[in-house]
Amino acid sequence: MRWYIGRTISKISELRSVDDDFLVRASESIQKKFRLVNYHSDKSKTSLYNSITDNDWKAVNLAFAYFGSMATWSSLSEEEINNAVKNVFESEAHIESFASQLHSIADNLSVLVYWAIPYVQNKIGDQSKVSIYKVRDSLESHHEALRKEIVHLTEMYEYKYLVAFTNLGKHQSLVDRSFVCNFETDEEHPNQVIFKSFVYKKNTYDSIKAFEFTDNYGRKIKEQYLRIGATLERELSNG
Repeated sequence: MRWYIGRTISKISELRSVDDDFLVRASESIQKKFRLVNYHSDKSKTSLYNSITDNDWKAVNLAFAYFGSMATWSSLSEEEINNAVKNVFESEAHIESFASQLHSIADNLSVLVYWAIPYVQNKIGDQSKVSIYKVRDSLESHHEALRKEIVHLTEMYEYKYLVAFTNLGKHQSLVDRSFVCNFETDEEHPNQVIFKSFVYKKNTYDSIKAFEFTDNYGRKIKEQYLRIGATLERELSNG
């Protein structure tokens, strides 16, 4: 599926809710965020794998040196240890950026629905109060297909994980969430960052490999965003 919201933009323009320059920027912003999500997902892998050598034992030493538990007797140089720390940190930073950009697309979609459907504007009120949840709860029966897709998004475990991960990272990560590394043998991803289990708003989220988050969770969420955009297009086309 491709991101296309031409009819949505046209409808909002017809309603003259906002100026056309704003609409162009909004559309470009969403498309850019999709690209940034993919970019940070890819960079999180290349950054991490720069610290993995051909020698498996050396890689394990490198990993433990990162945590300090084997730094005193590791055969690695200080430069190699520092490089490992740098690369793991860069991978974590890209994953954080991936999550932030992916999460923000839902906000952009919410604003588009808000401006495209006048009664949603009337129900929510000021644009500053718009969220994917308020849009979901404002949609009426003649936009049932769109509401169904938004409900599906908000009920997806993958999306709930993204929301918890992002919000916890903004507010409570020093206490409740931390990065660790996994060094189990895996042909595709021999070493990678994993996230410990954490609690957000009394809900427990299981430990997960970071690239499961960026690849599988990310793919499912992006696909659902596209379905929401496509459904909005169809419903606006049908009047």
